Order: sequence, then structure tokens, then C-alpha cells
Amino acid sequence: TMASNGQCVVPPVVVVVADVTPPSDIATVYDGYVVAEDAVISTMTTEISANWTASADAESPTITYYYTLGTTAGASDIVDWASAGTNTNVTVTIAPALALGSTCYFSVVAVNSAGLQTVSTTTSNGVYMVDATPPSAPSVVRDGASTDIGTQDSKTELSANWDSSIDNESGVVAYFYAVGSTAGAADIVGWSNNGTKRSKTITGLALVVEHTYYVTVKAQNRYGYFSEATNSNGVKINKPVIVDLTGSKVGNSLMILGTSARMKFNNVPTNSVLKVYTIAGKLVVNITESEGDNIISWDGRNEKGELIAQGVYFYVLKDPRGHIKKGRIAVKRTQ
Repeated sequence: TMASNGQCVVPPVVVVVADVTPPSDIATVYDGYVVAEDAVISTMTTEISANWTASADAESPTITYYYTLGTTAGASDIVDWASAGTNTNVTVTIAPALALGSTCYFSVVAVNSAGLQTVSTTTSNGVYMVDATPPSAPSVVRDGASTDIGTQDSKTELSANWDSSIDNESGVVAYFYAVGSTAGAADIVGWSNNGTKRSKTITGLALVVEHTYYVTVKAQNRYGYFSEATNSNGVKINKPVIVDLTGSKVGNSLMILGTSARMKFNNVPTNSVLKVYTIAGKLVVNITESEGDNIISWDGRNEKGELIAQGVYFYVLKDPRGHIKKGRIAVKRTQ
């Protein structure tokens, strides 16, 4: 029997080299969800996104990303450090909502399979929270300085006042008004800033008698968004009240009784009241314009239907809005 000369089989040697180098720093962190595009503002206060360029590591190709979110660069006071896995983007739900006017910053690091982290933390340049919703429209715009009016005598000025608008997110910073010859138009006075005041008297106008004019108002919030415009229901410019003594006067304000002549007050608003008094202040007659023809006609008779005595009388003409016109009448009888 022959013995072998003895051979020894040696297994191959496997050399394991530990990864001692961290992954490369992340070049850029972008605010927003669009890849490689940086958002400057956001209207979403309960959801915010970021994306970033990939980190590289030749020795440990599997890389995990970690992110944080704060109100200053590098801070984590909104969202503490959390894993995004191998994704290079993240969308975070925020509760409570982010404050309008605040700026938020994402910070990101990469960690390789050996547990080594990037040398530097990369932070976004921040995204600003803004209000993208407009204020509510003023509920009512009133013609006049207080309660709503339908007519006025002045041809040189208009007044209006209105209810508050509401913007719970960023607040109302200004009201703008315009005046038009139709509702919503700005052909008489263009859009003008009234600050936060909710009333305005506009002077220096050249308004036309028997035309109607409208004041329109809209609100603006801190971020420049406007509410819907609200129109007033319009104010009509009255004809001036004219005392017409044509056909009944001889000389100045002389009324001849016993003839067919009558004293007429033309262009009188409906429901205006004429009162005639003696010099002693006793009421002679009280006549209301109720026919709708805007004329008050008086035949020189008192409340009993009797022709009055000749002499000097005073009249007071008052329209429903309290405007008063006063004058004197000389009465002469023919018999």
C-alpha cells in the first residue's frame, strides 16, 4: 500500500474593506414638489414639499435621506428629523397650520449603509407662506353719509359708506372706491384708495340733474388680493325746486285774487308740503304734492275754501328729506 504525498487545499482569502468615507453632500434642496424647481411662496399652510439632488457613494450605493423642517435655516421646530427612505423628495402634512407671513426651511442629509452621514447638512433657501384667498366683499354700500339715500340736490359731491370686509387670514388693508354712471362703472371717478376708512365724500364733481350715479367698493388684503366689488343702489340728482309765479304775478311775488291765476311751485318732489302763513304766524293753508306731477298749485284760498285777505304772507316749502325753501307773497284782491 502506497501513501499519498499529502496535498493541502487552502480556501481563498476574502478581504473585507470597511467603507470609511461618507456619501457626497447634497448639492441643492429645492422648496416645492416640482423636481429641480425652487418655489418661493406657498399658499398651502397645512402641506409643504421639498426635493433635492441625489447624494453619491461608490462604496455604499444604498443611501437613506433624512430631513427636517424649521422656521429658520437648519432648525427642526416644525418637523423633527425623519427618514425619507431612498426618495429624493418629501411632502409633509403640518398641524397646526403654518403661520401666514412665516418662512419655512427644509434641511436634508444622506446616510450610507455603513452609517456614515454627509459632512454638511444642506438647507433650502426657504418658502414664504402667503394668503391666496381674497377678502369678503362689503355686504352693503350705502349712498349718503349715513343711511341710504335715493336722491340728492348737490351736483358737486357724492357721499357713500359701507360695511366691513373680512379676511381672517391676512386682514383687510385698504378699500378702493369708484363712481360710475352705471352700476359697477368707473367713468365718473376712477378706482381710488381710501385706506381702511369705510366712508367717503367725493367733491369737485359735475353731476347731471336727473341722472343716477353709483358708488362701487372693493377690499384688498395684505397680499394684494381684491374682493368682489359691491355697488350702491344709486343716487339720483334732483332738479332744483323752482317757485314759478308766471301768470299770477304783478311786480315781484304779487298774487292777484279774484282772477283765474294760480301760484305754482314746479319741480317739487312728491310728498313735499307747502304751508302759507300770515305775518302773525297763523297757518293759512297746508298743501301736499300727492298727484305725482311734481307741482303744487294754490288758488289763494285758506283751509276753509275762502279767499284770503290782501296783504303780505310767508310760505314754507319742505320736501320729504327736510330741504326747505322760504319766500314772501304779496296778495292783492280785485274786489
